[in-house]
Amino acid sequence: MSAIQQLTPYMQAYSSEFADDGNVNWLPYTMYFHPFNYRSEVVNTDASGFRYSQHNGIGYSVADHDGVNACHVIAGGSTVFGIGASGDQNSLPSRMSAHTSDATPWINFGARSFNSTQEMILFSLQRHRLPKVKSVVLMSGFNDLGLARLPERLRQEHGAFFMCKDFFDAMGQKKQSRFSK
Repeated sequence: MSAIQQLTPYMQAYSSEFADDGNVNWLPYTMYFHPFNYRSEVVNTDASGFRYSQHNGIGYSVADHDGVNACHVIAGGSTVFGIGASGDQNSLPSRMSAHTSDATPWINFGARSFNSTQEMILFSLQRHRLPKVKSVVLMSGFNDLGLARLPERLRQEHGAFFMCKDFFDAMGQKKQSRFSK
């Protein structure tokens, strides 16, 4: 047994289903998203693949927030999603809900392995599912920094994204300047 398995056994829930070669749902515009209706002791997602956050012991998500008239939203990448949290109750949105001064839950709009453009598109396409939004916190940019170190042929004009090499290989694309003839 490795030290990681011994010290953080819950990480297996992420590596088996939420890795790039895990249970990926291919979607228009954002490319891919988390498993739908995933259930485990560590991480749970709704019918659209958004992770549940907890507020006063009740789970809330983008597609599952019955009885809530308003919410706060935190959007971003893997940190917001909660990769590494030992349970939904320990994700960043859940911890924010535990420390909010009102009864309004924080909804998890985190997306594992998304760049800031994908995060913005996701929010634009899924915002209509939410009740009244009191506030939005963006915690974005970490993945963009890492992706900026990829070779130029993968970054292209609009920047790189996770699994972009697979995408470009599958599409048979070669980098071309819009100014080349």
